[in-house]
Amino acid sequence: MLDRNSLLAEKAALEKELATVDAREKSGKIQLNGTFGKLGSMFSKLYAPDLMIATTLTGQFYLLGLIELVIENGGHVISANTDGICVGASPADMAMIRDVVAMYGWLTSFDFEETKYRSISIKDVNNYVAVTDKGKVKAKGIYGESGLQKNPTNEVCTLAAQAYLATGRSVDSFIREHLRPENFADFTQSRTVNGGAVAYTATKEVDDWINLERGAWYRQAWYDMGKVRKPLKRVSRPDPVMSGDNPVFLGRVARWYYSTDKDRSIHYFNNDNQVPKATASTACLKLPDTIPADLDLDRYIEETKTNLRNMGVRI
Repeated sequence: MLDRNSLLAEKAALEKELATVDAREKSGKIQLNGTFGKLGSMFSKLYAPDLMIATTLTGQFYLLGLIELVIENGGHVISANTDGICVGASPADMAMIRDVVAMYGWLTSFDFEETKYRSISIKDVNNYVAVTDKGKVKAKGIYGESGLQKNPTNEVCTLAAQAYLATGRSVDSFIREHLRPENFADFTQSRTVNGGAVAYTATKEVDDWINLERGAWYRQAWYDMGKVRKPLKRVSRPDPVMSGDNPVFLGRVARWYYSTDKDRSIHYFNNDNQVPKATASTACLKLPDTIPADLDLDRYIEETKTNLRNMGVRI
């Protein structure tokens, strides 16, 4: 009879073995994907376009065959990707579809895996939020959490949308409860700004147009700050413009949060164009110890609801 210590030791050994197998599987996937990618590179010793086309076409034909069988047996294909399909069907039809897929796998020597979803909300094939029958959330694209390939962009909106779809929790209550100093990074967004970014803390009306060429107008501020802009082509003098004031240079990486102060904004240093989603925003290169007084909480709530509506969710 095994005692508790023996069971714990056996569990630890199994977990270690599982981690090793998982690492081997992931490293093997990288090797296979890398090798396949080089088949289409004329600069690689593995260059073999015939093999690359054969692989991709074969996979597509097998996938089309699977889709045809699913439809013939009462299924509705919601979306299809390079390595899988999302199917909706009644319980009775789904049972038949599982048998057909098993037979198709035997004929093609493919191993098919099934993930059951309770709901799936889709903007398009690469941007969606799915909730499994066990309540686990799978989010991709703009609705997924940030990582090495995705800049942090208002993570609280992503988390609130996932919570709403998984548990029905109110967007308002989730965001307001999530608003704590230790979570403030979730209320910011970051991006690389080519040429550097500049933050303005105020705006003012400026009339500094100069006519250096016939029909070509430049602003004096562009010359003063060394910015490169195309001239404004017109005969008469342009109207005064609202321009940012009190500039603060941020560098190539900018981070900011939504502000209730409409005069604050983030712009490209080179051409003064506004950085996307940086209107009425306050620069935040260093995370604060307390919640800023000008944080526009309602804007995060509305952005989350807009994201849900874009996936066809009624809210």
